[in-house]
Formats: sequence, C-alpha cells, structure tokens
Amino acid sequence: MNKCFLLGRLGQDPQFYENEYGKVCFFSLATQEKYIDKETKEKKTITTWHKIQARNQKAEFCKK
Repeated sequence: MNKCFLLGRLGQDPQFYENEYGKVCFFSLATQEKYIDKETKEKKTITTWHKIQARNQKAEFCKK
C-alpha cells in the first residue's frame, strides 16, 4: 500500500455512498505550491486538485 499525506482545502462537501460492496466517500482537495520565479523575482502559486476516494472505515471517518 502507498501512503501520501496531503494538507489542503476541501473543494466541496464530501459525497458519501453506501452500496452492496461497502461505504465510499469522494471529495476533492486543493494543495498549493508557492515559489519565487528566478528570472522575474515574482511570487508564483500553483494549485493542484486531487480527487480522493475513501472506503469503509475511512469513508465513515470522512463523513463526520
């Protein structure tokens, strides 16, 4: 299993579903990277959106 820790802001409220295979929670998370451009000396910000899917116990935790 791969692990990754992301810190960011939620894009919208998590969507929670329950079906015959278990519980699933979907949500989007925005992370930002800030840096200074070497040529122009301007502050730049890059925002990356991540689509997250949690299942079963982790989906229950995300629902709270």
